[in-house]
Amino acid sequence: MGLDYNGVRLISYIHYKKFCMKSTGMLGRQFLHTDQKGISRIFDEFGISYNEADVAKIIIDGAPYSESLLRYMGASEVVSFDNSDYEGAAFIHNFNESIDLQFHKKFDLLCK
Repeated sequence: MGLDYNGVRLISYIHYKKFCMKSTGMLGRQFLHTDQKGISRIFDEFGISYNEADVAKIIIDGAPYSESLLRYMGASEVVSFDNSDYEGAAFIHNFNESIDLQFHKKFDLLCK
């Protein structure tokens, strides 16, 4: 699972429209499947301010995951959930079971 070119476009559109995504939850840790050139092209499309060093940092800091992109777009908190600790999710949880009340109505955006 991850954010491909169109997934990054969707996150960029959300940012462009100024939707709140300060608290972002992820079902699994999402890989970033878009390269520096693709991210730059998307940022240009949506008028998102950046320089090439910013985009390189997004890719390097998050490799191979997308948390750094989400933070660049305004998420101050990115919380990942997974059924196993294989990818280093913040919380191990089986979504066939009820989730703890601390997570109810907590997130502005959920990425799957």
